[in-house]
Amino acid sequence: MNIKLILWLIRKLISKNFILFVRPDGAKRVEGYEHQLSVRFPRIGLWPPSGRTVLMFSLVFNLVSDAQAKEINDIQKIYHHKIATDKAHALSHIELGKIVLYCAQEPIVKESAPVPSVQKKGFVDAVYFLPAAQCASQEAKQMMASLNESSQGAYTAAIRSVQKPIIGMEIKISYDPNKVMIKYDFFDAITKAKGLEFRLYNKSLLDALKQKGQSVLRTSCASKPTIIIDCGHGGRDTGTIGFFNTVEKNISLSVGKQLAHELECNGMRVMLTRNDDRFLALDERTYIANQCVGNALLISLHANNAPRPEVHGLETFCLASNLFKNETVQLATAIDVMIQESDQVRYSQSKKLADSIHGSIVTSMKKNGFDVPDRRVRQAATQVLMGIKWPGILLEIDYLSNQKSAEQITNPKYSIVLAQSICNGIQDYLKNI
Repeated sequence: MNIKLILWLIRKLISKNFILFVRPDGAKRVEGYEHQLSVRFPRIGLWPPSGRTVLMFSLVFNLVSDAQAKEINDIQKIYHHKIATDKAHALSHIELGKIVLYCAQEPIVKESAPVPSVQKKGFVDAVYFLPAAQCASQEAKQMMASLNESSQGAYTAAIRSVQKPIIGMEIKISYDPNKVMIKYDFFDAITKAKGLEFRLYNKSLLDALKQKGQSVLRTSCASKPTIIIDCGHGGRDTGTIGFFNTVEKNISLSVGKQLAHELECNGMRVMLTRNDDRFLALDERTYIANQCVGNALLISLHANNAPRPEVHGLETFCLASNLFKNETVQLATAIDVMIQESDQVRYSQSKKLADSIHGSIVTSMKKNGFDVPDRRVRQAATQVLMGIKWPGILLEIDYLSNQKSAEQITNPKYSIVLAQSICNGIQDYLKNI
């Protein structure tokens, strides 16, 4: 190869901000602002001589293909949470919706500036590219198709696979810039997946509140809220199966119905996301919950399992701001502060609700002779909690993988005591906010 060609390649590397890293395991990857490429090269011009090495001269470049790429990022799940489900909700809630991706690895996001939409007058298209990402499973492809077919009035979203110039996934959000604002953040899901969340905000409402010098509307409990009971799993989604053939979907439904009865006996309004053995996707559950008018609290009921059979006890989960990493914010400073304040209010209320219910369950179960160790209130990013506009918690009532716990859960008295203790926890929470 002549010297002119080598110099041309070096100039291209510099102009694209490309750096090639050679790792000790021998895997080779070009990382740059625009592209990610696979490379073949003779072992010359390497520095430093060991460890992670920066290649000074590269000879032959090939675009990443499925066969070449060793670090394809598999998109495992795609959710579309519709939060402001109609015009009435849009007048009082700052969030319109969320689009969430679960990935095998932390995704890289390349963002382009919004451009006028050719399909809808007054809209703009914002494109986000995830290099080396793909939807491999049939489930992920079906979730992608579901998102692409949905519409939310002020915005639409579509995800597609891209093969050229490089492999990846393209997310295009078309929206009215006078009515919608977008930001995205990263999180570690409770399933250990790496999450990417696009949050679509009600710009019209935020602008109006800003002009009036008002804070973001907060969840008020001056009047009794509706209690939304989310009975986990259902239908083909059995959840975990434990000792004595205890099935999580059946446990959560049984406890949920008992809880609904207790709450109604205490004069509270109740909504169940399911009241029979049916399958509901997580974003279907949040859609049902978000249609609730007025104030609400959500209780999501689950049972746990663990590889070690001796593990058992109650765990309660809620959201917290430190679960989310904001790397790019497209919001004005004043409005961003309003959004952070709104999030913090919801997270704070959720934590108080979690503490109240968790403490009530631990105390009541012990008093009634049930062995339910306190495994603490924890923070975790779960889709049911992320996708709702209300304060909410997720209860893992015990471990079906523990023989004693599974036996307790099948005791009819257990469900009654558990439901009563949750009801008492909700009432204590409402008295103290």
